This record gives sequence, structure tokens and C-alpha cells, in this order.
Amino acid sequence: MSFSTGINSLSGIKINNVKLFIFILALLFSVDSKSEEEFYYNPYFLSDNPESVADLSSFEKGLEVPEGNYLVDIYLNDIFLKTQYINFIENKGQLSPCITKAELKSWNVNLNLITDEQNKDKNNG
Repeated sequence: MSFSTGINSLSGIKINNVKLFIFILALLFSVDSKSEEEFYYNPYFLSDNPESVADLSSFEKGLEVPEGNYLVDIYLNDIFLKTQYINFIENKGQLSPCITKAELKSWNVNLNLITDEQNKDKNNG
């Protein structure tokens, strides 16, 4: 009697383990439909004055800070050069600085090396 009772209880455990395993797999492979959609946050919730509502569109693109002109510290090879305003724009989902050749020259950047690296990338790509 105890032998058959032991088998029945073991088969119950196996069935419960299978159910648990299937449940865990379903949780792991379920896709939240909201993660694929774009979210919209109404910026008018932030202020009673419609004139002072912030533009939140850059955050919808995944940017941590909006595009714009920022006062930044410029370092070259870990050496502080200066503090100046740099314009940042969205580029492929990231914020990229807009730096002119004149600025690079003023920071003593060897533009020939940059051009050589770009040519290597074009030839290898």
C-alpha cells in the first residue's frame, strides 16, 4: 500500500513540475505589447501655463537629454582644454556634438589622422 501511494505522490509531483515548467516558459517568452508601442506623455500635465510647457519629443526617441546648446568641458587625451558651448543633435538615437574643423584645429587635433582613419573605414566597409 505504501508503495502505490508513493508512486501516486511522485507522479503528482512530476505533473506539478511540468505545469510549473510550462508556466515559467510562458512567462519568459511572453512579450509585453506595450514595450513595442510608442508612449505619449501629455506635457500639459507638467504646467498650468500652456506657454511654459516643455518639449518632451527627444525623450520619446530614447535620448536622456534633449538636443540643444550645452556648456561642456573639452578634454583632449585627458587634458582639460577649455569650457565652451557645443551644439548637440540627435544622430541615430544618440546625442552627437556638432564640432567644426576650425574648432578641431584650435584644439590642435591632427586632421590628417582623422581623414586617414575615415578612408580606412570606407575601404574596409
